[in-house]
Amino acid sequence: MKLCRNRFSLTKQKKIYLVFISMILLSILFGFFFYFIISDNNKLLVIDIQKNYFNGISSNNINYLSSFFNSFLTNFMYIFIIFLLGLSVVGFIFIIGIVLMKGFILGFTISSIIGTFGIKGIIL
Repeated sequence: MKLCRNRFSLTKQKKIYLVFISMILLSILFGFFFYFIISDNNKLLVIDIQKNYFNGISSNNINYLSSFFNSFLTNFMYIFIIFLLGLSVVGFIFIIGIVLMKGFILGFTISSIIGTFGIKGIIL
């Protein structure tokens, strides 16, 4: 019986999910196009940082455990902040900002990897 009620809840809030998914997709597109808008000096800086990072991975100069814990704590912090902001009505605005920021970062990262490494960046 509870399963039917939960499924009804998901279909009832379909508009909210659609809005968030469209916001994520738009922010990914903005991040993707932002890489092509920035100046050449900034592109060279991004390319240099990415090449140093991937060279460090290929030469095993990266501490994987430290990298995992850093990534885990960062993502846990985002989830905890979203949870705390979700407790208030005003926090909804900040949650939208966090979702847009994460989508923008994802789009910028994907486009910069493709811009740096070309087709190899998709496989990488």
